[in-house]
Amino acid sequence: YVGVDLAEYIGREARILSGLYVIRHGDNFGQAILYHTRHLTSVNLIGPVTAREYYGTAATKEIELITNPRHGNTLIYPLAGSLYYFVPTYATVGGIQDLKLVGLVDGFSDIDPGYGVTAIEAYNVLNITAEEEPSVGDVSFSYTYDSSVEYPNPANSRIQVEVDCNLSLIAKDVVVKVLIYSDLVTVSIPSGESLIKSAFTWGDGNIGYNYTLFKKDLYPGEGKILTAQFYAASSVSASGLLVMFEYILIVDDVVIYTSEKNSILFTKSI
Repeated sequence: YVGVDLAEYIGREARILSGLYVIRHGDNFGQAILYHTRHLTSVNLIGPVTAREYYGTAATKEIELITNPRHGNTLIYPLAGSLYYFVPTYATVGGIQDLKLVGLVDGFSDIDPGYGVTAIEAYNVLNITAEEEPSVGDVSFSYTYDSSVEYPNPANSRIQVEVDCNLSLIAKDVVVKVLIYSDLVTVSIPSGESLIKSAFTWGDGNIGYNYTLFKKDLYPGEGKILTAQFYAASSVSASGLLVMFEYILIVDDVVIYTSEKNSILFTKSI
């Protein structure tokens, strides 16, 4: 990273860190990502200074054995579904600095820091388990829709999706699909962008369509508000057309949420 800026809650007696902005480099130079505690009610985030203090306390004996110890620049790494501070400690002898100890401190947990003579040794001390697959808790998804509408007006549905998981720098591949259980209704978005769709059969050989409304990489804290418009065909009868639909949320190729089947009634004046 090329910069870090801390954010605190206002109106609190204690100095509680609410977020951490990280300014990226390389191909993503200038991009800011906010790691936050908004959805982590029982977890506190620590900053780089506190991380160095935790590491210094945990490795007091080892650091005391280092000649003229000095902590180097603190780095930040996304690791095992969390955010870790990397703190190197150097020995200074005759103007020459030599790396002697490395500390890894979890920014979102009070577990003991891991430290060792190499980064690999410090990592092994942490005894980190493998990351879990994405879950519905990582991404929030909500929607509203018009339950009835008169032809030729469209039924509008507002969809909101946000990546709540703030413990990983890696973007999540987020896909939102809608399944329409009818071949008499089409779906579009206000921008007019062409949507990818595929047909499927349901019930007794009935035809439906699967539309991809959204597919994009989202970073922690990022989100998207969509509007889907459902249009009934002109063949809607005076008795109306009741259409079922459901949303599917896919994150990193894993289906983490399928909505209940909702219905829209299209009516037509004679």
